[in-house]
Amino acid sequence: MNEERRALKEARENRFSRQWLQVSAEASGAQQLEVFRKLFEEATNKYSGIYDDDDVSIQIKDEDALLKVVDRLEPFSFLGTGDDIKGAVYEIFLKTTLRGEFDQYFTPRELVDYIVEASDPQYGERFVDPAAGSGGFLIKAFTHVNQVLQTSGRPAHDILVDERELVEKHIWGQEADYDLHVLTKINMIMHGDGWNNIYQGDSLLGGHLPYGTFDLVLENPPFTTSYGNKAVLKNYETAFGRDSQELDILFVELSIRLLKPGGRMFIILPEGLLNIPAYRDFRDWLLGKVWLSQTISLPAGAFQPFGRSASKTCILAVIKKDATSAPPKYVFGAVANNIGYDTGKTTYKALERNDLVDILKESQEFFSGVHQIGRDGSVAAWCPQSDINTERIDAGRILSGAQNEDGCTPLGEMFDVKSDFTPLNTDSLYSYLEVPWISDIHGCIQRIDSVKGSDLTASRLRALDSGDIYLTRINPRKKRIGIVPTDAPHPVMVSGEVYTLKWKDNNHLPYESRYAIIPILRSDAITQQICNLSTGSSSSRARISVDSLKELQIPTHLLGNRHIAEEQSKNIQIATDAYWNAINSVNHVMESIL
Repeated sequence: MNEERRALKEARENRFSRQWLQVSAEASGAQQLEVFRKLFEEATNKYSGIYDDDDVSIQIKDEDALLKVVDRLEPFSFLGTGDDIKGAVYEIFLKTTLRGEFDQYFTPRELVDYIVEASDPQYGERFVDPAAGSGGFLIKAFTHVNQVLQTSGRPAHDILVDERELVEKHIWGQEADYDLHVLTKINMIMHGDGWNNIYQGDSLLGGHLPYGTFDLVLENPPFTTSYGNKAVLKNYETAFGRDSQELDILFVELSIRLLKPGGRMFIILPEGLLNIPAYRDFRDWLLGKVWLSQTISLPAGAFQPFGRSASKTCILAVIKKDATSAPPKYVFGAVANNIGYDTGKTTYKALERNDLVDILKESQEFFSGVHQIGRDGSVAAWCPQSDINTERIDAGRILSGAQNEDGCTPLGEMFDVKSDFTPLNTDSLYSYLEVPWISDIHGCIQRIDSVKGSDLTASRLRALDSGDIYLTRINPRKKRIGIVPTDAPHPVMVSGEVYTLKWKDNNHLPYESRYAIIPILRSDAITQQICNLSTGSSSSRARISVDSLKELQIPTHLLGNRHIAEEQSKNIQIATDAYWNAINSVNHVMESIL
């Protein structure tokens, strides 16, 4: 890069070539490797401060190897290559070879693009990433602002002055890992030279990034990692009185400190911080400092190709409270099931569908109700800021609140959700049902074993009787919902992962029609709603609570007329009993053969 820019500026020959190295070596009587080292020294002098003094060296020691590298790179131009291509090449080199001491994961480009476009940084704003990694957010924010400058129609000299102001004063970052911080600087040089405010060290210590001076924070901090520096923890409200605190929570507090009043933060976090009861104190603290702007639920495995993390994550956007400004009237929420690449593989594979593109459009203008996005269950909605509370602030809660209540009936108006336990007696023999023995194809029970209490790991179980409606609360995408067969042994004992739905008197679904609720609950639309209301660190461990299940909005038109619903209910019971009897007949035949 230094050679390209020198040659262009001075209208001279680019010395990064096999021919120049050979001619220069012959003229000076030195080896080509030594000549090349002088080029490197010039570059490091030009960009002093990129490396520590004791870290500036060419690692290639063999001249033939060096010349092969030059041969490979000589035909290519960094100056003539678009930012997208440079960024893609950079990520390919980095993501399979580098991991920092805090187990960092590189942020997928699709998520970086969404966050920067949604935050819409403007010229004159200062933006910062206190967990900069390889600089992806900073580069994208720079190119976003610079593109507006370049197309403003202003004189070229004025644009050049503004661009220099942008790269020298408005782009800030810090990274704990030394190698990553060097690569962030190099990345900035590749895109615009604005590396002078990129620092190395633990951001939580303070000292480099001035508090209360930034308009925008963009970041993907380390998460699911504990931080135990007590000298630092004592300075953070969220760590008061604690021996350790999670890094993601500390970075949220740091980022709010960095913002001006009215400043914006867009951050990637584990979704559990927004909905798991154990983090309610954190949410109480957070909503005392900021107004919620938007929250986007990402699919489990969004970071699988970028570090093999299976965490269920989200994008959270907030505005630091300002006594002179009113909060945003509405909060935007969305569930993104397709984000432009395969989230189930450890190797990155781009996919055509990226619902984040449409979610971005939906986030730019208020609408009522819930909008479907694409074909695979991605949805978006708005809810009033006044409806936000610390119980849950995730996208699922926003979507649930935006359901059209005029045409819906809460499940809790038709059924009680029972979750009571029976103590386990180690000497007793139980008819025991494991969750995997409930079919995720049709919801029927496929097996019940006779098990002694001492052979069960649980200390308590739930009891199901014949005819009970059951719903498995864990991993709701499996749709393990059905009724206990008439001829099943009773009571059937199950783990705490199974709820019982008990019909109660209502004006929507008579007792004789109660089983008609099962295909409704197993429908794709209601399953997606259950998933939206579920909480957990991954999709396979997500669970829906009793209260959330009661809030489930059932469209009234799905309940049908009473005569049809009653016939459906009878047919479901008949089919369930027939399936159970058939399964048992097959088992008896097999046992008799053995």
